Amino acid sequence: MGSQGRTDKLEKLFRQQVLEVRAEESFFSERFLYNGVLGKGSFGLVVSALWKAEGNRLVALKLFDKSEFREDAIKIFTWEGKVTQKYTHQHILACLAVGPAHQVLHSPNHLYLVFPLMQGGTLEAYMRRRFSEERRFAEAEVAAVVGRLLSAMQYLQDNSIIHRDIKPGTGGR
Repeated sequence: MGSQGRTDKLEKLFRQQVLEVRAEESFFSERFLYNGVLGKGSFGLVVSALWKAEGNRLVALKLFDKSEFREDAIKIFTWEGKVTQKYTHQHILACLAVGPAHQVLHSPNHLYLVFPLMQGGTLEAYMRRRFSEERRFAEAEVAAVVGRLLSAMQYLQDNSIIHRDIKPGTGGR
């Protein structure tokens, strides 16, 4: 499926999950200005939006549909936000807000994690662009990316945290 077909499918999913439910639409539109779907993860959709309470700051929202998961999955989702708020590192995105502890980000059907939007895209997208342009990576570029990744992983390990989903599609450059 081409990228436009994938985007259209994700847009439809976002509208079905969030905007077509009146309570959700009101909850969402009071707090955010929708900007587009970024992707779909294991827990739900990730969209870009302007966060009104923060002066229309451009953010990435992870939307978690509570009806699709058991209580333990909800705890894991909120734990991700709490951990990234507590442990700060220059190569780890910090969650700006997490529900349900912050009621503003907790609606009847969804939980929301708010992260800064990284404009550069994922490492996977960057690699695909480079390969499509037939441009090789210099050893120094690879060393810099791997160095940042190892630095973040060491920090997590030093704090007894194991990240089990490290892949080029989940991280920035």
